[in-house]
Amino acid sequence: MLDVFTRRWELVLSARSFRWVRRSVWGRGPAQCVSEQHFDQPLKEADRMPALARFLQSSPVKYQPVRISVDDSWVYAAQVTPLVNAERWQDIQAYTAMRMQEIFELSQPLRVVCEPRREGPYWVSALWQSNVDDMRRLLAVHHLGMVACVPQWTVVWNHLAQLSHLSHVAQDDAVLLMHHTSTHLVLMQQGQVVGVKHWPFALNKLPGAELRDLLFQEISRHSMPEPARFGVVGACALPT
Repeated sequence: MLDVFTRRWELVLSARSFRWVRRSVWGRGPAQCVSEQHFDQPLKEADRMPALARFLQSSPVKYQPVRISVDDSWVYAAQVTPLVNAERWQDIQAYTAMRMQEIFELSQPLRVVCEPRREGPYWVSALWQSNVDDMRRLLAVHHLGMVACVPQWTVVWNHLAQLSHLSHVAQDDAVLLMHHTSTHLVLMQQGQVVGVKHWPFALNKLPGAELRDLLFQEISRHSMPEPARFGVVGACALPT
């Protein structure tokens, strides 16, 4: 029972894999992947919940709260300026959900996750409310509770913040977080994170020219100039 106060369980969901991860409550020390399942092809929207239900049947944890992290394949992401005079986060989230439904012509209600920044607009990610409800019900069947459902880019941002003691990372305008199964591009201006892009594969598998075009296409999408400094974190080497 004491494990509840020292360890945190996360269910990490992407288009190609599901993972059970255990980490320290305070975020110290390495995370431990306890169980995982990989898929040959990205899961289609209709296949996600049945696949997740099967994965949860062999859950390594019971009777504990769970934090769910989802990648870009599960969410709509946007950068918007919410109501200036909103006094409560609930007002901002409700307004943003309404505007996103109008802009994207969505038929389902959204659950919006906001992250405040000191300057500029808010980062907003929205999940289908039906997905959130279904995940909560699936967890309840296996005696688990959902404490949070957040976009994975927030996890990436936290990971980058932990690396900020490295001087070369703190000075970079763009940072690639490289892993053998995934890549994150983090864009920064004046020390503030302004954009995060996730790819469910290692970018170093691409030819050099194609990799450069892909990165600068994403940078241009955020109306940013070519970075003066470009950092890489991870053991995977980039093509020359």
